[in-house]
Amino acid sequence: MDYRLKLNDKIILFFCLAVIAICWFLIFNLDYIRSSENDSVEIGSVSIKGQDVRKKIESNYFWSNVQGPTGIHRGDSLFAGEKSSALIKFNNGASLTLKENSLVKFENKRNSLSIDISFGQMQVVSKTKFITIKDCGKDVLIEAENASFGINKGRDCGDIQIKVKSGQVKLANKLITAKSDTSSFNLQRPKKEVSI
Repeated sequence: MDYRLKLNDKIILFFCLAVIAICWFLIFNLDYIRSSENDSVEIGSVSIKGQDVRKKIESNYFWSNVQGPTGIHRGDSLFAGEKSSALIKFNNGASLTLKENSLVKFENKRNSLSIDISFGQMQVVSKTKFITIKDCGKDVLIEAENASFGINKGRDCGDIQIKVKSGQVKLANKLITAKSDTSSFNLQRPKKEVSI
């Protein structure tokens, strides 16, 4: 039997391999297929330190490794693994340093930064008047214009501590300054007891 490929077979084989290579590239570089809708407005840029920083685009199911400087968009999630961190510089002048073993999702509403914190630690340098912290579906508005402060979020809902480095932060009508101790804040509303 003659197992040599004919010219048509070679063309078809080459075309199939090219399609597989393009699909493989797009799977691992999902930023190339981001939609151009208003929800994907770039709100800042990310630079990394370490080997394990991953980004998830809101419309996708896959996490991609961040290899170098890249944009961050509304709805993106960012994870910094062990011995890794990420510096996010927002277009409004604010910055956020995501420490190791931390996960956040970014939103930008009416020029106000919104951070949905799943867990971890971060250092925020605020240039805008308001920042919204989201935790387990609840929002807390922080007044922190020209302030630098750290946020530590445990894995349980409502477990958030804030430590101000410079400036002042107003949170739930409580003023926190650099001279204050770490302020713990519980976002969980007290459970109502029902008696029968």
